[in-house]
Amino acid sequence: MDFDGKVWPLAGGFGRYTRLVAAASWLPNVCVSLGFFSEFLYTSSPESQCQGGPCGGDNSSSPGATLINSSTCPGAWGVQAQSWLHGTIVTQWHLVCENGWKVPLEQICYLIGWLWGYIIFGLVCDRFGRRNGFISALVVALPLGVALCFSPGYLSFMAIRIVFGAALSGIFLSFYIARLELCPPGLRLMITMIGGFFWLGGELLLPGVAVLCSDWKVLQGAISGALLLLSGYWCCHLLFPESPRWLLATRQLNRCKAELCLFSRANGIDTGEDFAEIDSLWRGFPRPRYYSFCSLVGTRLIWRNALILGFTTGSGLGIILGLSMLGRASFPMIVLQQRSGFFLHHVVFSSFCILSVLSLLLLPETKRKALPDTLRQGEGLRRPPLLLQATQDAVPLLSHGKPRADYNPDSYAQLASSTKKMIRSNSTHGQDNKALTND
Repeated sequence: MDFDGKVWPLAGGFGRYTRLVAAASWLPNVCVSLGFFSEFLYTSSPESQCQGGPCGGDNSSSPGATLINSSTCPGAWGVQAQSWLHGTIVTQWHLVCENGWKVPLEQICYLIGWLWGYIIFGLVCDRFGRRNGFISALVVALPLGVALCFSPGYLSFMAIRIVFGAALSGIFLSFYIARLELCPPGLRLMITMIGGFFWLGGELLLPGVAVLCSDWKVLQGAISGALLLLSGYWCCHLLFPESPRWLLATRQLNRCKAELCLFSRANGIDTGEDFAEIDSLWRGFPRPRYYSFCSLVGTRLIWRNALILGFTTGSGLGIILGLSMLGRASFPMIVLQQRSGFFLHHVVFSSFCILSVLSLLLLPETKRKALPDTLRQGEGLRRPPLLLQATQDAVPLLSHGKPRADYNPDSYAQLASSTKKMIRSNSTHGQDNKALTND
């Protein structure tokens, strides 16, 4: 069924309440952005000056920011933190000298946690719903955010940080998918860009919060408090309702009609039909049906075109956003390799960016076509040509468009056979009349 053309307008479409829900989905980006970019402050390299000792330094100092606080490392280094935070994990656990490799390792592990979080919670969103995916991620993130403030050592901090990053990615992904499914195709780009501005606002807000907190543990507590505010989306169903598009794609008809009635009442639409078209889709009492990427392998065209259907949006976007974390993790890897291959990494990832921009031209929505929501629609979608086709000399007389709804092949076959019989009978009668005339 055409959700955007037939079902969603009955519930008010992108009406007043739907716009409010879409706007409410922007605010969590600020909280998640604080948690994501706090990694750069926690692991910021402090100013240090070698004073000689077991580390074998050369009495050199690293250029950097304002010197505020200092401590001493086991290798007789003078460590002085940067201006944003007085205390970081580097100054607390002396991650300098021979322990300096632990800083990029922690950054890589944190980004790997985001990668796995995108994939795992993408599967959760497709199986249990967008709202339940958010709730599960929030339940994991809140206690771990508090536990980070009381980490006794480096290893425990890194382990908790990995799972905390995975939970933050689940919160971001659930709101991202729900925001896309509420908006019509023509407004998805604008709504997503505004959500990106809120993400950028959280990044710009982080230095000010860091100056007020002055220590990484206090800053982590402030981020956990910001995540606690997101529990309002859990308690208030009106702020974050379940996606009717996902409910319809997974054949949960009763819940789908309940959510559509909620949207219709909030948008001020009187639905007299009571969504009778949904009941006509499946007769009897159909059970919910859930799909995964494994179920797409058996299709003829969907897996070849790499389409993301409505019921596998979480898994598809989770994999795409998760792979983007590999690009971010490349810089800590370069630091571990003593910056060898720095230029080559930039060339490779710049080439990937150019290819990704060019591939956008092949997407259906670029040509003002809606993405498929079902397997049947996906099988009927054809990949657009890479280049313009040459002009054909022999233009067909009949168009090869979609068949009409009132077209019945059996009726036309009977008409053709009866026409042939009439022609044969007329030719027979004509021969008889000619014979009689000759006689």
